[in-house]
Amino acid sequence: MTQYELTKGAKRKTTTDEVVDYIRIRIRDGRYKTGDKLPSEDELAKEIGVGRSSIREGMKILKVYGVVEIRQGGGTFVSDKTGEHMFDFLWYMSGSTHENFIDFRKALEIGGVTLIYQRLTEADYQKLQDLIDLLDPRNDLDVIIQADREFHRIITNYDDNPLQRQIENMMYQIRIDTLYKTLCNQEDVESTRKMHQDILDALKEKKLEKILKAVTHHIETARENIISR
Repeated sequence: MTQYELTKGAKRKTTTDEVVDYIRIRIRDGRYKTGDKLPSEDELAKEIGVGRSSIREGMKILKVYGVVEIRQGGGTFVSDKTGEHMFDFLWYMSGSTHENFIDFRKALEIGGVTLIYQRLTEADYQKLQDLIDLLDPRNDLDVIIQADREFHRIITNYDDNPLQRQIENMMYQIRIDTLYKTLCNQEDVESTRKMHQDILDALKEKKLEKILKAVTHHIETARENIISR
């Protein structure tokens, strides 16, 4: 018996719920991957054992959550915008400010780096150094921003925790505007590079107090940049 069949029989659900659960589980177990085109309504209806109207309603729900993208005349595709959609909702409903965001980011990064700093290998250090080397004003802005993002993804999500990955996706949506405003400036790129280097140097020493000091300094500088712009 599949996980879907077990879930289906666990409690009474609407046929729309069955569609949502079926697609969600198939994505989680790897049958459907980001970018994949889903089967047609008729195929899914037959496969799940529901009507076409339930398929359509289920897809509408999945679209709202950013799980699928419906292209007019092109079909339905697996998307990867759940983090973005959920953050938009939480940001709007909570009335959060950029100050709240910085505090949340600080807690996440300090917690993340505390968990992984003793597990990093020489190969990890080299990967982080390669990313720091991309923080060069001579590089394209998109290259600089992606290097910055990957650096922080590694130090907060070394074990590739799927929940943390979604949180990082959410956070990136609010960070990206500030990154484009600040990292287009040569002085800010050079400053960011130095702070990243300080974090890496502290990681290599495996001295937690020094690591946290470097991470905190970087994030508090980001707070100042947001306030000043």
